[in-house]
Amino acid sequence: MDSTSVKIGTPVEHPRYGEGIVSRFSLAAYEIFFLSKVVKLKY
Repeated sequence: MDSTSVKIGTPVEHPRYGEGIVSRFSLAAYEIFFLSKVVKLKY
């Protein structure tokens, strides 16, 4: 994931969790809301 193009509300696709949107991010991690759960992913 290219951090320069990621903003809150950016749609993302994850191989395990499916479609989601970025709900929050910091320098260390992205918080992404998926229909099934909220997962913190570090990139």
